[in-house]
Amino acid sequence: FLPTPEPEPVYTVVGIATDEFMLFGETEWDVNNTDNDMVKQEDGTYVWTANSWDIDEEAILPAQLKIEYKIVKNHETWMQDGDNLSVVVPEDGHYTLTIVYKPETNEAAATLTKRVVKHTYEATFVNDGEWEDVYAYVWTGNGENKELGDWPGTKLEKTSEQKTVGEKA
Repeated sequence: FLPTPEPEPVYTVVGIATDEFMLFGETEWDVNNTDNDMVKQEDGTYVWTANSWDIDEEAILPAQLKIEYKIVKNHETWMQDGDNLSVVVPEDGHYTLTIVYKPETNEAAATLTKRVVKHTYEATFVNDGEWEDVYAYVWTGNGENKELGDWPGTKLEKTSEQKTVGEKA
């Protein structure tokens, strides 16, 4: 008889961010959460990825948030002794968290990639002949979101002209 080959190990990411940002699932440090099982790559490393906007599209990961994690083998054996591994959010925003684990060296590394969101705005402005330059400025009410730059904003370029035929009301 041939010996039965060892099954491929399963590596799982467990950890915590905050109660508001459950990047690792509803339960902190849950070794049985198969949603956090890592995917084996051709080079023998294992990778797990999470997007903050999948948790809550409106929530922004705050700067200096410390995300702590460890790797667990076969949902039972902790691969890191001692302190938790961690990565810190550098600035407010939505992020993709990627954790790479190398079983042969028992090394894990996390990277945060900020999601770049591009917005397209359309502005309609009726010029009665008194204005030469028109600027647009986006403000969300809290004074922090200035996507088109600080005041006075971004100078708009004329892309079309509407003509009125007949009498104006």
